[in-house]
Amino acid sequence: MRSMDGKDLSSIIKRARDIMRKDAGLSTDVDRIPQLSWILFLKAFDDLEKERVLLNPSYREAIEAPYRWRDWAADEEKGRTGDELIDFVNSKLFPYLRGLFGTVEKDQRAVIAEVFREIYNSMRSGYLLRDIINLVNSIDFTSSDDIHTIAHLYESMLKEMRDAAGTNGEFYTPRPVIRFIVNQIRPQIGEKILDPALGTGGFLTESYEYMKNQQKKAEDREVLQHYTLFGIEKKPMPYLLGMMNLILHGIEKPNVKRDNALRLPITEITEKDRVDVIMTNPPFGGEEEKTILDNFPEAMRTSETSLLFLQYIMRKLKDCGRCGMVVPNGALFDPGAGARIRKELLDNFNLHTIIRLPSGVFAPYAGIETNLLFFDRTGATREIWCYEHPLPEERQEKRNPSYTKTQPLQYREFASIQKWWSNREENDFAWKVSIEEVQKHNYSLDLKNPRAKTKRVLSPKQLLDDILGKEERFIELAVQTRQALCTDVPRSNQIEHVPLSQFGKLMRREVEIKADRTYRTIGCRLYGEGVYQREEKSGNEIKAKRMFLVKENDLVVNRIWAQKGSAGIVPPEISGSVVTQDFPVFELDTDKAFPKYIAWYLKTKDFQEECKRHSHGTSGRQRLSPDELPKVTFPLCKLPEQQRIVARIEKVDDLRRLLNEAGRESRDLVSWVLDNSFKNE
Repeated sequence: MRSMDGKDLSSIIKRARDIMRKDAGLSTDVDRIPQLSWILFLKAFDDLEKERVLLNPSYREAIEAPYRWRDWAADEEKGRTGDELIDFVNSKLFPYLRGLFGTVEKDQRAVIAEVFREIYNSMRSGYLLRDIINLVNSIDFTSSDDIHTIAHLYESMLKEMRDAAGTNGEFYTPRPVIRFIVNQIRPQIGEKILDPALGTGGFLTESYEYMKNQQKKAEDREVLQHYTLFGIEKKPMPYLLGMMNLILHGIEKPNVKRDNALRLPITEITEKDRVDVIMTNPPFGGEEEKTILDNFPEAMRTSETSLLFLQYIMRKLKDCGRCGMVVPNGALFDPGAGARIRKELLDNFNLHTIIRLPSGVFAPYAGIETNLLFFDRTGATREIWCYEHPLPEERQEKRNPSYTKTQPLQYREFASIQKWWSNREENDFAWKVSIEEVQKHNYSLDLKNPRAKTKRVLSPKQLLDDILGKEERFIELAVQTRQALCTDVPRSNQIEHVPLSQFGKLMRREVEIKADRTYRTIGCRLYGEGVYQREEKSGNEIKAKRMFLVKENDLVVNRIWAQKGSAGIVPPEISGSVVTQDFPVFELDTDKAFPKYIAWYLKTKDFQEECKRHSHGTSGRQRLSPDELPKVTFPLCKLPEQQRIVARIEKVDDLRRLLNEAGRESRDLVSWVLDNSFKNE
């Protein structure tokens, strides 16, 4: 197979995306790019597997016949198509891939199973899917030229997905920011490098590109490939996108876990868990479950997720380890727990540099200003250097000076900071602050440039511009949502009311309670708000003689309060917890029931009424008996339809979150007006 040039490969990707636009199951790039990602993933993986067999005939392939790409996809003329292809992918291929398991550490079978655990084929037309498969067939993933080109094309697609995703845009950090952090941290082969909020893998791929030239011998390649780069990602979609991105950049077996980095108490992080380098852009705001806060010291609990990640990072770094991370402005001056967290940082780490980024770097999906923190574990902070990244002069002259979606930050604009970095002197943009000055202001790191010509405060116009920008995105998202809600709505004859016993198996994974061990317990909130982690208990504190293990995607029901919607689906971060016999656990057949679909249904009044119908006892203390619970019915349709229903619901939920963001900014606007209306300024 000949190597293609960039134009050929770009044409293939464009044609594939044009074909997907014709499919009724895909409405935006947020749908189309993940679909193309799993197709590319399977083709790339099969090409790499064939190469390994050539090099080692005794090599056992991770995916076996008839599920290898070459078995079902490579024959463009005689291969499956139409309904036969859709049925094979949905009913056979994906269940097989999800069922793979590894027998040794870092086994690729486990990686593949993790990738496909919550990924579904969204295309409806098997003929269109066949056309895309035929296009992807022409890409040679054993050609370094093809891989290099397709990796860059894929990066551009991820950026487009960020642009199309609205409130889901946290998956993609601007490449110039990533590249700058990596170049200043200077990772080395042999160091253990971690991104605990991986997203689409930008920090790890950029680190890999940075370190490739450090390879001098075969051992260097082995260490770089297998023992240097590590990542953790909580959400299934960026996990898939990140895995694909890493593989396309040449990382054969990515050390990436699908997990929440914050799910365990930070006090449990020991020396063997620590790493040399952390580079990350953690999520902003209060998106974590409230029970995650229990994993942090009581005085350090905060709803600002970036501050929770900062604590995690401080525990995770080795002596002399170093970190470069993105944080929002609020993390620099939040009082209370925020001040205590910053005190711990300054007392125990050397926070040597803060880069203050200008407005719009994450435009248009995050209007708040952001900063880059650089620190290392070499002792307490004595002084902090700050650099206020200036907007280019041509932008400063505009009416609304900031970066935008169409005019984003460019890497070359970091050149002045990089020149200053190794020869630091104060200037109009750089200044030094002593630790005593920071302590005097309650450990606030919102350090103002003493030579700044204007105050670093968002004006009412900038705040209103942000709100108006969100309004534009809200309208765009509302139009998409209206289309999703008003077209392609499932007909009543597509839904059957199926008893739980037909798609859920009652599991009694009994756990022997030992006095010298601790156990994580969970409970269920009312009205379908899901399961949550309770406090850890020692075996001595647990009164129940029998406890039962729960795993990810299990359905857990509170028998006593089921009629008030006390049920939930187990998320990955609390898998492995235990419950009493009052919380029956059902393992779902994920070929029949999409866990997110069930989770949303648990929030409905219909579910509560169905539970009431099967409950017995007094009106104040009704409960579901173990015999009745499997009879509770759920409205099920075909799996792809369940996925589409979830997508529609999540679009509405995105609208809600977007409105909440605009509400927060409107409150900032009110605060600004109140703070400045009664001053002679």
